[in-house]
Amino acid sequence: MHYFQFNIGDYARDTAHLTEMEDLAYRRMLDLYYRAEGPLPASIEEIARLIRMRSHVASIAIVLQDFFAECADGYRNHRADQELQNTYSKSAKAKASAQARWNKNKDLQKPDAMRTHSEGNADDMLPITHDTLPITQDTVVKDHMSKPAVIDDRLKQVIDLLNSMTGSKYKASTASHAKNISGRLSEGHSVDDLMEVVRFKCQEWLHDPKMAQYLRPETLFQAGKFNGYLTAARATQGPLAELSAISRKNAQNLIGKW
Repeated sequence: MHYFQFNIGDYARDTAHLTEMEDLAYRRMLDLYYRAEGPLPASIEEIARLIRMRSHVASIAIVLQDFFAECADGYRNHRADQELQNTYSKSAKAKASAQARWNKNKDLQKPDAMRTHSEGNADDMLPITHDTLPITQDTVVKDHMSKPAVIDDRLKQVIDLLNSMTGSKYKASTASHAKNISGRLSEGHSVDDLMEVVRFKCQEWLHDPKMAQYLRPETLFQAGKFNGYLTAARATQGPLAELSAISRKNAQNLIGKW
C-alpha cells in the first residue's frame, strides 16, 4: 500500500507524550506497517534496521509498548489491521461494481473495447486508507491539477513578459502559475504591479547565476513574498528612490569627513 490518510490533529493529540525520537520512530513504523500491509517483525532490532534507527532501540521499544501488541506473527496495531481490512473490502466492492457495469453494457464486450479509467483502477489499486488513529472529520481529496486553468489576458500578459525577459517557456495554462497570479490579482493588485515585480527582479537576479533560477512564477508571485518584492521595486523609483539616493550620498559624505 502506497497511500494512507493521516489526521494531523489526532496524531498530535495521541503522541504528545513522545520524545522527538519516539515520534520519528512511530511515524516510520506506521509507514512500514502500511507498506508491508501486515505486522512488524517480532525482533525489535529488525524493526530498528528496517526503519533506519538502529541506535534508537529504546525509543522503538517504548512505541511498541504504547501502540502495538505482541502477537505470534509479530507486533500488530489493531487500528491499522482494521483499516487494512476495510481497504480490502472497499477494493473488492469496487471491483465487483466495475465488473457489473462492464457486463451490463454489451457494446463493451467487443475485442477492442477498453474499460474506463475508474474501472481499471478498481482492479489494480487500493483506495486511500485512514491512518491508525481515529478520524474525526471527513477528508475530501481534491485534484486541482485535473482541471485546466482558465486563461485570461491578464495571466498571459504577465507570463509573456516573464518569458520574454528570461527566455523561459512558462505557460499561463499551468495550474500552479495561474493560481499564484490569480491569487495576487484577487488581492487587489493590478497587472502592472505584477509586471513591475517581474522587471525589478529580472534586473536584480537575471545575471546572478545563483538567483536566476528563482525567476519563476512560483517564487515571484508567491503569497508570502510578492508584497515584499513590490515594495522593493517601488522603492527604486519616485520619491523613495530619491530619498534612498540622498541617504547614500549623506553617508558617503560622513565617511569622507571621518
